[in-house]
Amino acid sequence: MVPKEMPAAIRVSTRAATINSTAMKTLSKMMSIAVAAMAFTGCSKDSTNPEIEKPGTVTMTVIASDKIENAPLTRTHYDEITQKIQWDGDGSTEFIQFLEQDNAAATPALQAAESTSCTLTAGKASFTVTLKENPSTNLTYAAVYPAGNYVTDNQSLSKVKVNLPATQTPIATSFDPNADLMVARAVQMTSQPKTEPISLSFGRVAALGKMTITNLGLAADETVKSVSFTAAGKVLAGRSYVDIATGRIIEIGYFSPSDRIIMDFSAAGTIAPASFPAWFTCYPCSLAANDSFTLVVTSSANKTYTKQVTLSGAQKLVFTPGDITTFSVNMAGIAGETQASDAKIATLTYEEVKSLNLAYATPVEYTNTGGTWVVQAYKGTNPVGMQLNNNTNAKNSHIQLPVFSKPITSVSVEIAKAGTSLTLYAANDTGSNAYATLSPVVGANTFTVTENFNTAYLKSSGVTVITSVTVTTGATIRIADIKDVAATGVTGASATYEPVSFTGEDDTAVTAFDGTIVTAVSVDNTTKTLTYTVSPNYTGTAREGSITLTSADNDATVTIKVSQKADQFEVSPASITLGGDSGATAEFTLTSDFEVDAPDVSAPDKFSVSGPVDNVYTVTALADGGAAEAELGTITFTRKGDSKPISVTVSQTAAGGSSSGTPWSHTFSATKEFASANSTATISGLNWTLATTYNSGSYFANEAGGIHIGSGSSSPKEIIFSTSAYTENVQSVGFTCKTNDANNWTATVTVGGTELVADSSNAFTSSNTDLKFTSASALSGEIIITIKHSNTSKKNIYIQALSINN
Repeated sequence: MVPKEMPAAIRVSTRAATINSTAMKTLSKMMSIAVAAMAFTGCSKDSTNPEIEKPGTVTMTVIASDKIENAPLTRTHYDEITQKIQWDGDGSTEFIQFLEQDNAAATPALQAAESTSCTLTAGKASFTVTLKENPSTNLTYAAVYPAGNYVTDNQSLSKVKVNLPATQTPIATSFDPNADLMVARAVQMTSQPKTEPISLSFGRVAALGKMTITNLGLAADETVKSVSFTAAGKVLAGRSYVDIATGRIIEIGYFSPSDRIIMDFSAAGTIAPASFPAWFTCYPCSLAANDSFTLVVTSSANKTYTKQVTLSGAQKLVFTPGDITTFSVNMAGIAGETQASDAKIATLTYEEVKSLNLAYATPVEYTNTGGTWVVQAYKGTNPVGMQLNNNTNAKNSHIQLPVFSKPITSVSVEIAKAGTSLTLYAANDTGSNAYATLSPVVGANTFTVTENFNTAYLKSSGVTVITSVTVTTGATIRIADIKDVAATGVTGASATYEPVSFTGEDDTAVTAFDGTIVTAVSVDNTTKTLTYTVSPNYTGTAREGSITLTSADNDATVTIKVSQKADQFEVSPASITLGGDSGATAEFTLTSDFEVDAPDVSAPDKFSVSGPVDNVYTVTALADGGAAEAELGTITFTRKGDSKPISVTVSQTAAGGSSSGTPWSHTFSATKEFASANSTATISGLNWTLATTYNSGSYFANEAGGIHIGSGSSSPKEIIFSTSAYTENVQSVGFTCKTNDANNWTATVTVGGTELVADSSNAFTSSNTDLKFTSASALSGEIIITIKHSNTSKKNIYIQALSINN
C-alpha cells in the first residue's frame, strides 16, 4: 500500500535565466557568458593565480546569475517556504564544461574545456575557460553543468554524452551537487567573442526527488548509513545522450543504466531516525497504478529496513526535468534485518563478476558465500579485472566489502595493474576516514589493518585493475610465512606472532606441523614467540612444509607456509684434461651446502688434488702423459649427512701435448653477423651474444673493418661478447680492435668465472691490434669478453676479430 502521507508529485514552476558577458583583452581575446548561480565567494580548480593566456588560445569568462530556467533550486539547498535558492559554503566545487562547435568544418568539430577558476561578485559567479583560438565564422556555444557529469569524446552538440551518477551523497537540505545535470541552450555566433556579449540559458535535465522517511525505528545508537530507491524497469541513472539544441534527452541509459539510486549518508554524520528527507536526482520517468518502488535504509548497526510500495488508483510519481517530486514513506513497523556476514574468510574474484554489467557509473551487487559485495568498476580488458580509477568519469568507482558481523582483520588484493595508491575508506568518499592505504604493486597486496571496522570501500588513485579481493574477519593470529630456510636446515629458529581481535586469553597452541620438513615446534604465549626446527634438505629441489597455530578460546586458526631452498651439490666442470707434461694443472669448482669428506683420488700416483681455495680445487699431473690422450682416473667427494657421492673425471693429453681445446677464430666483415648492438648470432659455428650500453647515442654498424660501435655523436660505455657454446678446455682468448680513443679503453676476459691474465703487450691503438688473455691451467665454462670505455667522449671502436686458443 502507498503510505497515506505520500501526496501526488509536486510540480514547481520554472524560472528563466539570462547570461551577460563583458569583453576583456589579454594575449588573444576573452569573452564572458552568464550561467546559473548565486552568492558565490570564490573558487579555483588549480590555484588562485590569474589565468595566463597562451598564444593561440582564447580565455573566456562565464558569468553566472542566481536564476535557472526550470530550476527551483541549485546545488546547495532550497528554501521551501520562500522558494528561493540558498547557496552554502564558498562554491569551491563549481565547474562547468564549456563547448564550442565549428559548423564550418567539413566534419563539425566539437571543442570542450572545463572551467579552471571562478570569481564571486554580487550574487554572480564568473568562471574562466580557455579554448583554442578558432577563426571560423560559424560557431555554436553551449555548456554542461557540473563539469564532472560531462562524458568526453563527443562529435556534435546534437548528441552529447552525459552521466547521472547512481550513487549520490546528499546533505540534509539538498541533493548531491555532483548529481545535478544542466545544459545551456546552444547559441550561434559568427566569431569567437571579442567585444560583443554572449547570452546563454540553462535548463535542468535531471529531475529532483525529495523523499521524506518517517517513523524509522532505529535504536538509540544507530544512525543511517545509506538509503536506496529502486524502481524496477525504470532508468534512473547512468549515461545518456542529450541534444543541446532542444535541451532534451534523446537516449536514456545508453550505457550502464541503473534502476536504483543509492543515497550515501555514511560521511554525513548522524541522521535523525524519526523523520528525515532523502534528496536525490534521477532521469525523467513516471510510476503509476500497479508500479512499485522499493526503499531500503541501511544503518550503522549493519541492519537493513526495507519497504516496498505499490501505487494504486490515481496515485502516481512523476519525475520531470527541473521539477521537485516530493513524497514520503512511513517506515512504522518495519523491523531491521541483520545483513552482516559471519564468514571468517570472504573472497571476490573477477571471474565471478565478469559477466555482470560492470561500469564506472553504476554499482552492481553480487552475493557469494562471503557476503554481499558492491562493485562499481569498469570491466578492464588489458589486463582483465575490476578496474578502479579516480578521474572525472570514474571518481565514484569502488569495491564495497560485505558487511561482516566481526571486525575485519586483513584485506588482501591481487592486482594485475597498479595505480598510485589503494585505500580502504569508511565511506564512498575520499574525504572520509581512511582505514589503511598502500602503494599497490602487481601481484599480492595486503593491507595492514589497525582500526576496528566491519566493512569498507576500496578506492584507487590512478588506474588499478583488481583480479581478486580476500577479506579475513574476527580473531586471527597474524604471522608471516617463513621463507627461504637454508638447505642445511635450522634448529630452534624463532618468529613472533600477533593475536588480533582476541576476546579471551591468548591460548595459542601448535595443532599441526608436517613432521618431515618442520620437525619440532613450540609456542610461548607470554613472549608471542614461535620456535621451530627444519630438517636438512638433501632432495635436490626446493620444498615446502607447514605449521598450524590455533587459539581455541578465540576461534582463531592460521597455517604458516615454511619454504626451504634446494640443496646444491655439483662440480664444474665435471671432467678436466691435464697437459701432457708432469706438473700440468687444471682446476674445478665444488659447490656444496653441506660438508664433504676429503677427496678420494683413484690414481694418486698419476695426479694429485689440492685445495679448496674459495671452493676451487687444483689438480696436478705427477707424470708425463703417454703416447695418446688417456683417462687417468677420478676424484670423488662424499657428502656428509646422506653419503651422496659426486666425481670429477681426470684425463691427460699425450706427452708434450697441450690441454687446450681446438683453436677457433672469426673475422667480422660487412656481412650483418649481429643484427644490432644487443643481439645474438652464430659466427663460425659458435653462438655468441653481444650486449652494448652507451653513455649517449646508439651508433652501431657492420662494416668491412669490423663491428663499428660509437661515433662523433655516440659514446659507447661497455661492450660484452659472451658464449657458452665452446665446450672444450680454454687457455687463451683474444680479440682484434682499433679505436680513436686509445687511452680510455680497458678489457677483461673470464672463463667459467675465472679471470684470465692480460698479455703485457696488450694495448688499444688507432690501428688493428691483437689483445690476448691467457691461463696457465685449462679452464672451461662461459667465456665473457668485457670491453669498457672509461669516459663519456663520443668516440668509436672497431672489433675486427675474436679468437679462442689461438
